[in-house]
Amino acid sequence: DELHELSGLRLMDLELPQAFADRYPGPKFGIAGTRRLAGVYDRPILGTIVKPSIGLAMEDLQQLVGDMALAGMDFIKDDELNANPPYAPLAVKVKAVMEAVERAADKTGRKLMYAFNITGD
Repeated sequence: DELHELSGLRLMDLELPQAFADRYPGPKFGIAGTRRLAGVYDRPILGTIVKPSIGLAMEDLQQLVGDMALAGMDFIKDDELNANPPYAPLAVKVKAVMEAVERAADKTGRKLMYAFNITGD
């Protein structure tokens, strides 16, 4: 728990210098590109975050991803604190998740987008 010292926090205002906007111009695909990639145009895009940072087994993650894909979820974002832990190496996680995504796509005709965390050491 990286914020255990705080009981509450609210960001009220933020000013960033022009150099920040020059360096980080914004999303690569934007809303239209995300809708195109997800194949979703006539409704909200449905997404969730998987939070396995306390040690979710790969079999359980695979089942969870498959269930969410079959339920109609459009995308899943990996927990940002869970890049490449010993209990879920990235290569093993990618294989497990993509097997679930492909199996669900075979049944539904739609492929869920999964954003793997590839940051960290």
